[in-house]
Amino acid sequence: MSRGVRRKDKNGLVLKEGESQRKDLTYQYRFTCAGKRKYLYAPTLMELREKETEVQKQISNGMDYAKGQISVIELVERRLNLQRGFRDNTKKSYTFVINTLKKCEFGYAKICDVKMSDAKQWLLSLYDEGRKRGTILLFRGVVRAAFGDAYDEEVINRNPFDFKTDFIPKEGQSREALTPLQQKVFLEFLKHDYASGRLYDMANILLETGMRIGEFCGLTESDLSFEERDIRIERQMTLTTSGERHIGVPKSRSAIRFIPMSTSAYISFKNLISSKSSDINYISVDGYHDFVLTANTGYPYSPNYGALILRSAVEEYNNTHDIPLPCITPHVLRHTFCTNKLNAGMDIKSLQYVMGHASVSTTLNVYAHTRYERVKEQMLSCIG
Repeated sequence: MSRGVRRKDKNGLVLKEGESQRKDLTYQYRFTCAGKRKYLYAPTLMELREKETEVQKQISNGMDYAKGQISVIELVERRLNLQRGFRDNTKKSYTFVINTLKKCEFGYAKICDVKMSDAKQWLLSLYDEGRKRGTILLFRGVVRAAFGDAYDEEVINRNPFDFKTDFIPKEGQSREALTPLQQKVFLEFLKHDYASGRLYDMANILLETGMRIGEFCGLTESDLSFEERDIRIERQMTLTTSGERHIGVPKSRSAIRFIPMSTSAYISFKNLISSKSSDINYISVDGYHDFVLTANTGYPYSPNYGALILRSAVEEYNNTHDIPLPCITPHVLRHTFCTNKLNAGMDIKSLQYVMGHASVSTTLNVYAHTRYERVKEQMLSCIG
């Protein structure tokens, strides 16, 4: 064949360098990778070229990886794609970490540029966002393993995540309930000074029922019996790793229960339902509709959003008052409900049922920390 003449297949299509048509009319592509000759095969030229494109992309990615030029996100994705035998929970953990990395600047840093101080700063930023220590250690474990692969293959000189994690604050098991005064001033602030009246009713219901925020978000109007003054809890709302709302079963079988509706909770539930506009197209989730806790966008509240708006309200309160409030989350309000009922003399088994705890020890040891003032009052009353 003379110089400059391009080879063609049986159909007259021009073949690229490395491409050829075999005797059985299938196609072959020959290429070299890491000093070794390799081959691709396909029944059609179009399919062969799709494979060629993918291989060239992998070769290019491999060269970038070898130079440390891929991002932290790509490094974690690479480890996930190369591993086999991962359990479903492990895959979910990797996906959770990857999705979080995509939302922060650290995820897009080149792995060759990441220093130990960068890694520590990222973990501290997760703590500042309100992530729990256990979650932060999960993040560190996943990313550390991915950097470990790069270190083992001499892509980087040192694993930037090889450090102790004692700089990340530890949470104590006990949770402080709000004092009666803190409850009063916070609710009054939400009711009279804060922009969203809906948030007052949300916080008041959590304080009056002890519901988990996921249970509240999954509550529909049909779960409320205003005649019997009962609240039926049989589902909860969660967020998937991609941020989508999902309706699932409660935390445990014990979480399926009825909660009595106090007069204050009755009024707040009525307020939430009456505030819903007939002009809004309210969104269904997994076949459920008419959610009690719904935003003006038509979407039901997610547990994360409920925690976010509470935190924002506390920040606004603290910016305008001399005596600040502590951190207030939906779980703090649940814990406060439990403590209030215990202090009021509610028997522990009844309280266990209302809280939806599988074990009475959870009610006693984790949540119900009676205040010193109550202990002092009880002790002095017994002195002759």
